[in-house]
Amino acid sequence: MASLDIILERAERRYSVGERETLAEKKNQIYIELLQQMSTSDLSDEVKETLERLHLKGYKIAIGSSSKNAKKPNPEVFLKAAEYLNFAPHDCLVVEDAFAGIAAAVSGGFDSAGIGEAATHEKVTYPIKRFQQLLDI
Repeated sequence: MASLDIILERAERRYSVGERETLAEKKNQIYIELLQQMSTSDLSDEVKETLERLHLKGYKIAIGSSSKNAKKPNPEVFLKAAEYLNFAPHDCLVVEDAFAGIAAAVSGGFDSAGIGEAATHEKVTYPIKRFQQLLDI
């Protein structure tokens, strides 16, 4: 709903709770469809280069996403990614741009790198301003 609020900030009219829920569902469906079509051409040069350099250094990378905002920070997606890669949480780094994502990482026992609003979380391990700063961690 937070991202829908941003979208509707400049709307010419107010929407009811029901209308907002319908719009949020449509927005999330579009998001899911876009994720399914996503390719490396959708990444910025900075992100592509950083991921390539991390890969060359031997880092294993997993990407997790949620199409809806969770009501509570839940580390499940991070725990599953760590399990998939055969690592313990304390051997992983969660990279997040959401405040709640940092809280979820902390509750799961992960170190975290926060970018954007996530960099301001009081428990973020590494606040960063640019994605390429991951190479310095």
